Amino acid sequence: MEALWSRPLHARPGTHAVAAEGGVLVVAERHSRLARLDPRSGEMLWEHRIESRWGSAAVGGGHCLYVSQTGVLDCLDAHDGRPRWQLRMPAHQHHLTVGGDLAFVGGWRGYRPMTRIRLSDGTPVPGVVTSADVSRPVPVGSGALLFAARDEPALYLVRSVDRADRWVVPAPVDFPDAGDAFGDGVVFVCGRRTVMAFGPERGVQALWRHDRDLPWCPPVLGGGTLWLAEDASVTVVDLVTGGRTVVTDLPRGAVCAGVATPAGALLPRGDGHLVVVDRSGRICARVRVPAPIDRLLPGDGDLVHVAGKGHLTTLGA
Repeated sequence: MEALWSRPLHARPGTHAVAAEGGVLVVAERHSRLARLDPRSGEMLWEHRIESRWGSAAVGGGHCLYVSQTGVLDCLDAHDGRPRWQLRMPAHQHHLTVGGDLAFVGGWRGYRPMTRIRLSDGTPVPGVVTSADVSRPVPVGSGALLFAARDEPALYLVRSVDRADRWVVPAPVDFPDAGDAFGDGVVFVCGRRTVMAFGPERGVQALWRHDRDLPWCPPVLGGGTLWLAEDASVTVVDLVTGGRTVVTDLPRGAVCAGVATPAGALLPRGDGHLVVVDRSGRICARVRVPAPIDRLLPGDGDLVHVAGKGHLTTLGA
C-alpha cells in the first residue's frame, strides 16, 4: 500500500472525531469545523461549524452526525452538509454510533447513560440502554449494535427495537479510554490471553489462547488467519492448522487496531509506521505517515484512512 494523500488538520482531533462509511468521509479539523472530504483525493466537499473538535462523528443512512464535548449533537445531510436537526444534551456524551434508523450516544466512562435518538427528527427514544462504562458500540448488521461493559464478563447486543441479548464470556473485555474493544470481524481479547469472535447468530466463539499477555489492541481476523499485534512483535496464527509465525523485524509498539486487506493485515506501529504482514508472516509493505497514529478506518474498496496527530492520511493499493 502507499499514501494517496495527506491532509493537515491544524489540530489533534478526538480519536473518534472522524468517520467513514459508504463512500462518505468526515473529520473534525482546525478548531471548530466538520468537513466532508473526497476519500480518494482529500478534497473538501463541504464544511459545517461545530462547537468543539473534541467529539465523536458517525455516518449512516445518508446522515452525518457529530456530538461535541459540550453535548451539542448535530445531524447533517451527508451529501451536501445541510443541517437537518440539532439536539442539546449534557456534556461528555461520546460513543456516537448509527444503528438502523437510530443514533446511539453515551456510555463513555459512565458519565452519561447510553440513549437512542431517532435519525429522522432527533427525537430521543424513551428508556436507557445502559448507564455503565462501556466500549464504543459497533454495528453488527440489521441495525444491531454490540458493546462490552468494563469490568463485567459479558457482551451486549442491542437491537433498534427494545431487545437486548447478553453473552457471558470468561473474563471482562479490556479496552482503552477511547473505547475500541473490537477488531474488524468482530474479534476481541477476553481477559489478557484469550482471543474470541462474535456473530449475531452463533454468539461468542473462542479462537485462540495465547501463551503470554496481549496488549489491549484488538486482533485482526481474515480468511482463517489471526494477526496479534504485540509491542515487540506480531504473531500470525493459522486457525486451521494451529501453526504460528512470530514476526520481529518491525518498528516497536502496538498502537491501535489494524485492518484486514487483500494482501494481509495492515498494522499500525509506533512513530507513524505501518506494515502489511501477509498470512505467511512476510512483511510485504511498509508505509510511514506524517504523524503518530490514533486510529485506522477501512474505506471503500482498497482505501484505509489513517487518523493521527494533526493529520489524516489515506492509503491505497
